[in-house]
Amino acid sequence: MQELPEGDVAPDLRWYITPCGIGDYLCVFMAVGAYLRKWPNAIAHIAYWPCPAAECILGWDRVAYTAITRQPDGYWDILQQSSRHLDMPWWVCGFNTRKAWFDRLGLDWEHKRMYYRITPGEEQFASRVWGPQRPRVSLQWHGGAAHKTYSHMREVYDWFEKRGANVVGLDQRGVSGGYGRALRGDYPVREMLSIPATADMHIGMCSGPSYAAIGSNVPTVMLLPYDDPDEIFEPLESPPVWSHLKFSDIEGIPLSDILRSCEEMWDHVVENMCGQGAGEWRYW
Repeated sequence: MQELPEGDVAPDLRWYITPCGIGDYLCVFMAVGAYLRKWPNAIAHIAYWPCPAAECILGWDRVAYTAITRQPDGYWDILQQSSRHLDMPWWVCGFNTRKAWFDRLGLDWEHKRMYYRITPGEEQFASRVWGPQRPRVSLQWHGGAAHKTYSHMREVYDWFEKRGANVVGLDQRGVSGGYGRALRGDYPVREMLSIPATADMHIGMCSGPSYAAIGSNVPTVMLLPYDDPDEIFEPLESPPVWSHLKFSDIEGIPLSDILRSCEEMWDHVVENMCGQGAGEWRYW
């Protein structure tokens, strides 16, 4: 690995992020956020395909964005710079190389964390959706992939409703069958993510909305559709982890286990009712 400068001199960060899902983009930005936190005067350079999912990473301070096209001086120009840039090339970042991002920047993988920030306009949108009632509970009916769906989510919704929670679901694919209060239809990505990012607690899949919640310090119960929790979550510095169970299929997670975790999270948040950042999260 290339020697990186010590002290206040930041390594050059120039990344081309390959097209991926919302949650994948937010995983990329764990390293970008750590870079900006470690070197407060540095600028990160990000090249990306201008697709809807990529909107979740836009708008950061101290990040210079380049939208890639297939036109001259677009896509090919970025890739060609990987072999001729002054000190460090444009790195091609795919989701499966995430630990390497930290290594190449000299950052500590053991102290990683999610980051997500909404704009004032997105906060106003979320406030209109939520209304004044607290606590706010964001519930994700499905993830981007077909296997990220849990058939007992209606019971989870009802559990919170019976306790007087202000529940808003995220359901762009119509999985809920029209059940309960939810954002439905084709909302812009960042407006959709503003709901979990401003919740008091979130229940969802391992996908963008859950990452936006975690990145905003919102206590979260996350359902993982594979045996071993991805290395991206072990360890995760903030918010701290309560505990986890491992299942190969979301449908194999007992509803009673999820409701028990929801009850623990509910009790903790209500006891410490102070909005975002109230406490911890857990996942399966």
